[in-house]
Amino acid sequence: MEHTPLGTVYISPTQLSVSAPASLLTNSGTASITVSTSAGTSAPFTYTINPAPPEVNSLSTVFATAGGPAFTLAIGGNYFTPITVVKWGSLSLATTYLSSTELTAAVPASLITTAGTNTITISAAAGTSAAYTFTINPAIKIITATLPTGTAGNAYSGPIYVTGGVPGYYWAVTGLPDYLTYGITFDNKLTITGTPTSSGSATFQVSVADNSGASAGPVTYTVNFGAGPNGANDGNLNGNYVCLFQGTFDNDGSRWAMLANFQADGQGNFSTGILDTNSTHIGSATGTISGSYNIGSDNNGMASIYTALSSGAAGHQTTPWAVALTSATQPAQQFRMVEADDLGTLPTYQQGAANCYLATPSAFTASIISGQSFALNLDGEDNNGNMKASVGFFSASNGAITSGSIDTAMGGSTTPPDPRLHRNLHHAGPRHGPLHNCLQRPRHFHRLHRLHHRHQPYVHHG
Repeated sequence: MEHTPLGTVYISPTQLSVSAPASLLTNSGTASITVSTSAGTSAPFTYTINPAPPEVNSLSTVFATAGGPAFTLAIGGNYFTPITVVKWGSLSLATTYLSSTELTAAVPASLITTAGTNTITISAAAGTSAAYTFTINPAIKIITATLPTGTAGNAYSGPIYVTGGVPGYYWAVTGLPDYLTYGITFDNKLTITGTPTSSGSATFQVSVADNSGASAGPVTYTVNFGAGPNGANDGNLNGNYVCLFQGTFDNDGSRWAMLANFQADGQGNFSTGILDTNSTHIGSATGTISGSYNIGSDNNGMASIYTALSSGAAGHQTTPWAVALTSATQPAQQFRMVEADDLGTLPTYQQGAANCYLATPSAFTASIISGQSFALNLDGEDNNGNMKASVGFFSASNGAITSGSIDTAMGGSTTPPDPRLHRNLHHAGPRHGPLHNCLQRPRHFHRLHRLHHRHQPYVHHG
């Protein structure tokens, strides 16, 4: 403050008030204060500026992996001095002074052998900084021991998982054959995908490193691919089919449903298909469906189904399915499918099954339906994931639905149906309305399904 005029306020002959800007207090030490008047200058008074305790604003990382390598920790802050020391708990680390705002400290591997937490502080003559918590995550480990087998000619998907370490993972795969690949990913899951062209096996190695430099592997995997069905009975699957698909998403257990209609050509191809689907993941949507199939001499086989949404949502998905024809009849009257895995841009971890029937439009002509009574069942869940089921009945007469009634129960309740959910089911007028279209045109069977969000329909002629 010497030779620097300060803003001075006169209070009395024995008292003055002055303002000292912060810029004069940035460094510790002493300053000489004097008072000057027209009569002269006072004797100096020594003013002491004590060092400020260190402050920490940032650490280059606050995570490490148990068993990981030694590393250098960079610290940003204020009021560092050449004698400032970085402490790991009560242990002093080898500290390098770079400036009053920068330090580095060497953290040996021996301090991060076990998962847990510790504190980082900066110690100086003027005091100790506030503590930062440093976390040592469990050791990084590839936990997938084996991969699923596959079938030649069908899409394959094999997930590999890692735990522990500092999130932000870098995968490496060596020895993978040309027909298999993997996507670039930085999360804890690596998926091996592809379509093997013949039976045999593939052996490859997988390694992973985390954001702290710790690594795991390589782990060697061998995947066996069976020959699969030989297509001997592809001709049995020949005609126009209507399928009800339904299942769940593994990540939250919510249900999905899809009604589809497509043509099987008897030569291993599904084509000219349409679909109507809904779930809490994508809402209600429509689109197209196609694919291929391979049926062996035992009437079991595999199918690869491609769906593309065009209205209500966007996305595509290819899923492999195991197929079982219910008999050797040609054309097959019914077949069932169970999803083997799923790939694509729609929600992952989806599982499901399907029941398919040869379409018989002649059974749904107005002359056959008219004058008959029908029972129906709907079951599924609402938009909040609550279970919901309905049963009802109606009569059909000359293009109109009459004398109908429906009861609905929600949330798994065993109490009698809420009267507000007991209502008449009635529709009049030719060729209009979802129920009428369901019965008269089975290709659009999905319209009944859409009466209740994610409800599975069953109509019984009584």
